[in-house]
Amino acid sequence: MRRGDGAGRWVSDPGPVSPGGSSPTVAGRPARFLIERAFATGLYARSLRVEAPSSLLCRPVDPAPGDRNFANAMFQGRYLFRGEQRTVLNEPPWSLQGASEIWQAEVNTFEWLADFRATESETARLRVRELAGSWIDLNDRWRALSWRPDVLGRRLASWACHADYLCHGAEPTFRRRFLASFRAQARHLFRVAGILSPDCRALPAVAGRLVARAALTGEGRRLADDLRALQESIAREVLPDGVHASRDPDRTLAALRLLLIVRAALESVGRAPPDALADAIKRLALAARSLRHGDGGFGNFNGGAGDGRGRIDGILAAARARGAAPSELPDGGYQRLSAGKTLVLFDVGATRRGAPSAFAGLLSFELGVGRDRVIVNCGADGGPRWREAGRTTAAHSTLVVADTNARDIFDPRSRRLAPPAVRARRREDGGNVLVEASHDGYAKRFGLRHDRAIYVSPDGDHVRGEDAIAAVGPQGGRARRFALRFHLHPRVRASLATDGVTVLLRPARGEGMRFRSGHDVALEESVYLGGAAGVRATRQIVVHGHTGPGGVETVKWALTLFRR
Repeated sequence: MRRGDGAGRWVSDPGPVSPGGSSPTVAGRPARFLIERAFATGLYARSLRVEAPSSLLCRPVDPAPGDRNFANAMFQGRYLFRGEQRTVLNEPPWSLQGASEIWQAEVNTFEWLADFRATESETARLRVRELAGSWIDLNDRWRALSWRPDVLGRRLASWACHADYLCHGAEPTFRRRFLASFRAQARHLFRVAGILSPDCRALPAVAGRLVARAALTGEGRRLADDLRALQESIAREVLPDGVHASRDPDRTLAALRLLLIVRAALESVGRAPPDALADAIKRLALAARSLRHGDGGFGNFNGGAGDGRGRIDGILAAARARGAAPSELPDGGYQRLSAGKTLVLFDVGATRRGAPSAFAGLLSFELGVGRDRVIVNCGADGGPRWREAGRTTAAHSTLVVADTNARDIFDPRSRRLAPPAVRARRREDGGNVLVEASHDGYAKRFGLRHDRAIYVSPDGDHVRGEDAIAAVGPQGGRARRFALRFHLHPRVRASLATDGVTVLLRPARGEGMRFRSGHDVALEESVYLGGAAGVRATRQIVVHGHTGPGGVETVKWALTLFRR
């Protein structure tokens, strides 16, 4: 039970922000500093206070089904977001010391209201009302993180969806305080609209602003302005194939969830959603389908977590998008190879320039059979330290040269550099599927290129791969250590055969598999950071080697299913 698990949660990446946590919305730190100082004054807080509306004019529906177990854990003071658990007994979590910025942002969005609502318990309603009241008391004026535009936009969207749940049967005093706070927050978000920058936070901020506008005014010229801003945000953040620009499956679903709330808000005030909104919802839904494993969760790619089937199902059902899961997502950089019970999700893209938290898992892949995940990436949940580790190349099922990341992910200056070039080609013939890809992430440092080909047979019983390291520069002639890693899901049992090149794999359900390589292999320790169980120990298959004198080395490997 934790949030940010592929459940339509917008992963609140700190990103390129000021130390106070506000969005990089104006040119230069001095200007941001002065604006933040102004926001924090009592005068600015008084300017936001107006008479509370008698009610909200629209009641959009949150498409994410709630999780009763998660609500029960929060009821007991256990808050688990992105694998980071904090326990707060008899106190609200808002001022908790020591929690990461990601954790604090998630708890401040109030997107967990759907979980409390799912309990259908009056006791839960009273508890969540207490939490909302304590939040209003603490946030009667601007705070850097809780009023950050992306967090604020998500909270307003959630409050609009669940206002009736919160206010039904409440004392008139709470109702007035809740609606007054809603309006004050909305006024602030309306004001900062002109200084928002086109980064990955724009979409939740603009979506929340539009929902709040519909809830407070219903119609008008400014709503039309917000719709134009939303279309601009969609054009920046939703790629043509439907993948979010971050390439994170969780963010893809989170964008879909927000846009579905926007659609519901517009329909409730009698305004037809624009074609651009309907088109974005369809593209996002189809992309989300393509990024799912047989167990219904997302692959562990670029910050996405591997869990959350129930919520994904609910959000996709609300999207009402027809069509099969695409086998190729060329803009997002993913390939889906599916045959029989076997599914391979192959990352053949590169994170865009300037991404605040890029991942270095170039040409990584995950493989599942039926509902069993077999080969995985480690994921990136479990708190800040684990998240940083999960960004490295070694945390992915791919090739690592000289214990070095395939792209620089820790130096802030690297955001200004062009990302590695990644190329891919897909070929299909008679049910046979072959995807060939390459990246030059090691070219500048080591003069090497990584080529990877993955083939799946028509019945899915045979998966074959080839990883080649080729010299492309003067440095490529030097011998370099490399490690080809295949991380295993924690529920897969693995045993190394006596020949030293074969590993027998037994998933939790279904058929066993045999992994075989043309080189000696080893079974080593690993860790799994995806899924609802938190940080788990697991194992990985590793092929160690050195590039040859000419800077070229090829490793062939194969996975074969055993039929009962």
